[in-house]
Amino acid sequence: MKNKKTKYFILFLGSIIFLTFTQLLFFGSRLDYYWNFNNSLQINNGLLPYKDINIITTPLFHFITSFFLQIFGKSIVSFAILMSLFDFFFIFSLSKITNIILNNKFKGINYTSFFLIMIIMYTFYYEYNFLSCFFVLLIILIELKNKDNCYTSFLLGILASLSLLSKQSIGLFTVLFVLFKPILFKENKKMILYRLFGILIPITIFITYLLLSNTLSDFVSYCILGLKEFNNGLTILDIMKINNMLSYSIVTIIFYIISFITIMIYLFKCIKKKNSKLINIVLYYDLICFACIYPIMDMHHVIPGFLSIIPLVLLLINNRVKEYINIIKKEYITLIKRCLISVAVIIPFIVIGMYIKIYNNNNMKYTVLKDDYYSLNGMVLKKELKEKIDKLVLFEKEKNKEGYQSIILNKDAVLYHLTQNKYYKDYDLFMRGNFGKNGNDRLLDDIKKSNNTIYLINLYDYVTKDKIYNQIPFDIIEYVISNYDNLGSIDVFTIYSKSK
Repeated sequence: MKNKKTKYFILFLGSIIFLTFTQLLFFGSRLDYYWNFNNSLQINNGLLPYKDINIITTPLFHFITSFFLQIFGKSIVSFAILMSLFDFFFIFSLSKITNIILNNKFKGINYTSFFLIMIIMYTFYYEYNFLSCFFVLLIILIELKNKDNCYTSFLLGILASLSLLSKQSIGLFTVLFVLFKPILFKENKKMILYRLFGILIPITIFITYLLLSNTLSDFVSYCILGLKEFNNGLTILDIMKINNMLSYSIVTIIFYIISFITIMIYLFKCIKKKNSKLINIVLYYDLICFACIYPIMDMHHVIPGFLSIIPLVLLLINNRVKEYINIIKKEYITLIKRCLISVAVIIPFIVIGMYIKIYNNNNMKYTVLKDDYYSLNGMVLKKELKEKIDKLVLFEKEKNKEGYQSIILNKDAVLYHLTQNKYYKDYDLFMRGNFGKNGNDRLLDDIKKSNNTIYLINLYDYVTKDKIYNQIPFDIIEYVISNYDNLGSIDVFTIYSKSK
């Protein structure tokens, strides 16, 4: 037992170190990563979700993150550590599910699935989709124990509600399935009441918060009505084509093909009544996780669903693999395991070494933000990007002294403002679908009424709008270009202002 705990501790510590430094090293240009951090940071700064911050999902992820930042510091490093903790427990839960359906063991984890999921997951940033799916994984673990009692039913209701409060699309299906599963699986129907009671408690608390903070109408605008404006009208093939990345396209296709084949096989077995009840439970809950693709179907948004079905994928190939493993001598298997463990121990030190090298300015291409960049101190960026940030920050400070406010009409705005400890609602997440109901019209009205304001536009986005995939609100950009004076440029941005 002591040896097992030591293994888990080493696995936990090594994973957290590896995942944290991976984020700081490689996520420096990922805007979604900054948007999620910024939303949580602004809650910590006292702003209200929906009324002051354009969050388009239910807010549990941001509330948890905000609380963590309050305790451990308002920095991107604290955010990276928390995301690593989330990552670890997500992977750990999936590995436990894999161990249960492969070996019928409720204790311990499956290390093969753990490292497989880690390899896939470390390139993707953790966010609300993963948190919502994590609660679904906890539900699966409880359901697999097959304990049909009041306490278990109440707990399942709580977890389903927490999934809903993390992401409304995934959570809605989770709540419905948890609620009606006793009917579908011919279980004790009295348990529905306990599940319903568990569901209603967190939801009631959340609705009470919205009413007390006077943000209910804003919540409806951003999280429900505004999502219809999010759709970009592109298919999966369009997305892969526009990204113009062969590796991205191949990986995306593989994920979708594996997911589709696995689901179809188990659904067919389910119809033929060849699945056990245990497998059907995992299958149905895994299908729920694929609701993460709404409202956009790119590779990042399908990953939580794909990872959730990995236990079923491994079960599918398990019997065939066993035939070959039995042929291999045990000593070779032991040698392979030791090699994998050695690699797993070495990799975190390699990642730390890379970060230290960049931190000490021993890299020609990358640098670490230090001292004057507020919450982004500690993040690794390309030196070219840092120079752009420095130019724009200096420009905005000079214009502020002249009495002008600078608004960046570009999806990169969050980077330039986090480094100045500034926040502009809607403009710091300047992507169509993130402005609530009739959001574009509201922003146009704000711009028309504005005074002493300079607008910065990257014209490259505008002239290539039919060739690139994005959510940029071009009607707003077109209005500024057509009605305001061109005052020159600063780096990649053209400067526009009203005529005096």
